[in-house]
Amino acid sequence: MWFPASLLAVVVAVPSPAQDRLIVQTVGSTHLSFQAEDFHRNEGTYKSNGIDPAWEWVDVAGGGLPAGSEADGGMAMRSSMLGPWLFHDGRLTYLVRFAQPGTYRLYMRYSFFDVKDNTNYGNEDSVVIPVDVAEFGSTPTYAYFLPGFSNDPTNGFFEGTNFVWNNSGVDYVITANDVGITHTIFMDTREGGFTMDRIVLHPDPTLSIDGGSDGSDSNGESKALDTLAESLSFGPVGQTLCSPANLNSSGAAATLTVLGSTTAKLGLLRLEARSLPPGQLGYFLVSSRTAFKPFPGGSQGNLCLGGKIGRFVRQVGLSDSAGHLSIDVDTTSLPTVGLGIGTGDTWYFQAWFLDQNPTSTSNFTDSVGVTFL
Repeated sequence: MWFPASLLAVVVAVPSPAQDRLIVQTVGSTHLSFQAEDFHRNEGTYKSNGIDPAWEWVDVAGGGLPAGSEADGGMAMRSSMLGPWLFHDGRLTYLVRFAQPGTYRLYMRYSFFDVKDNTNYGNEDSVVIPVDVAEFGSTPTYAYFLPGFSNDPTNGFFEGTNFVWNNSGVDYVITANDVGITHTIFMDTREGGFTMDRIVLHPDPTLSIDGGSDGSDSNGESKALDTLAESLSFGPVGQTLCSPANLNSSGAAATLTVLGSTTAKLGLLRLEARSLPPGQLGYFLVSSRTAFKPFPGGSQGNLCLGGKIGRFVRQVGLSDSAGHLSIDVDTTSLPTVGLGIGTGDTWYFQAWFLDQNPTSTSNFTDSVGVTFL
């Protein structure tokens, strides 16, 4: 279910450097546009020491960007200055939903910080992105090199002061079946000092850069891209209950996060379970009531839902190598319960999963209650 521009007045969605973000194209919008710091996950460390983050969030206020930086909002994401080589050390994960099919060209706004020798940007000018839609949700393979309009670090053209646009030449074909579902886009580090500010996915592969129709764009400037509206960005909703869950074989307590909007009309909801044991079967549960039932059916966890419980068995899945399991929710018809989400409703969600701890058993995440407006 997607929402028209007439509903945007009831949505408050401010671009944020916080994690757990879901970026949404609205019906009638031609594009997706989002800040590099509007990531869902920032994972990975500089492998040479295993400590420092491979992707760093930098801003003017904290001194990571110089005063007067052109970074949109004064913030950006920079690959570690400890480089120069950070090939796949770090990964930024973006969750995006498209509202309409089409072929979308990737544009990126960026800057460089010199890491190696202060003579050129030959070791700071690349990042790894998906080569096509088939690589969404998997390790990207396209080593994307961006031009240095000035290749002399000593003159300070880049160095986090100037940010410029580039047309990647990479297209993502979004079919009708791809609309309305959540896609995962990974962007991996390749070289230290590379700095991302903003990403645009647009059906026009020829947007003006470096000398537009008004003749005033130069050195990677683009009014056509600068003036595009930001897409909506949503974060976690609801209240965590029944927490912490009991420990599972991963050594951690599994958690549940609900992403989306509490505006019932928008029908925008995603469930994400984390800290599960990898490679284990699981599914999500929903109910209009809470309860506390320890160790049901011999489980090692606690069931925190009561009354009539719906099970998302049509979306059963296996936790990935990081112990994550997630689904998009059809808010018009919750399983078993047979109801859609309406204004004033409160629904409670939880996840159940199998485990080997040390013998065959099961466990649960904590739960989250969400009241819809």
